[in-house]
Amino acid sequence: MARKRGLLAELQHQIKVADQKAQQAHRNDVRAHDAAVRQAAQAQRQAERAAAQAARATEAERKGAEKEAQHLHVEAMLAEVD
Repeated sequence: MARKRGLLAELQHQIKVADQKAQQAHRNDVRAHDAAVRQAAQAQRQAERAAAQAARATEAERKGAEKEAQHLHVEAMLAEVD
């Protein structure tokens, strides 16, 4: 059976409960913010990796094209000699 509180005790209890709820809400907000920051940082790292991978692919394509151009140049020179 629940004890009845006096008026002041009830007010103090309500203040304590409200404070606990506010602190829990604040902790939840902080956790959500921290998660959002982590997610944003992860997305940034993924974007940087993707950009680096694209640059490597572009560099590899350029090198491949240079090799092909060199190969065709050599073939053209050999064709002139024949």
